[in-house]
Amino acid sequence: MRFAAGIAGALMLMALAAPTAASAAPNATITRSAAVAYGTCPAHSVMVTVTVPTTPFRPGQVVLYQVTIRNRSGRLCGPNHGPVAEVGDEPGIFGPCGPLPLRIVNVRGVTVYPPPEAIRCPAFLGPRLRGHQTLTAGGSWDQTQGGGRPARVDHLMPRGAYHLTIAGEVSVPLVLSQP
Repeated sequence: MRFAAGIAGALMLMALAAPTAASAAPNATITRSAAVAYGTCPAHSVMVTVTVPTTPFRPGQVVLYQVTIRNRSGRLCGPNHGPVAEVGDEPGIFGPCGPLPLRIVNVRGVTVYPPPEAIRCPAFLGPRLRGHQTLTAGGSWDQTQGGGRPARVDHLMPRGAYHLTIAGEVSVPLVLSQP
């Protein structure tokens, strides 16, 4: 999975929502939010918001999403060993060793990304947020189950409905369309 930095991720999401020659109306987005625990802070302190386009993704089209993490408390929140967040610290937040793990599941609830193999994490990585700080990150999924991991054969996922879930709490639907 490749990550886009804050502003670049927002621009990619806006580009997906822009009208095309084939459509007269702009594509809409869907946004979901939830309070989640983040490192040293309990759930009521941190709000996570996830946004994805509602337009179905064509085969091979990169699925782009945007995640905003807002520390609603006045104290430092996050993994004990992480640096304090600065612009450009977004990568690592959603990975299997990140403090806000990402999963993509099919309609049967089976995780299709990341791959199901066990991943050993020496520590949870990711930035800490200062009191009342907000961090926005863009991410992407290439629609493959293999996810680019070595010794795996990547293949496109079947067309249909999926859910992108962050931290097990915030879930947004997405659709992989027919060609």
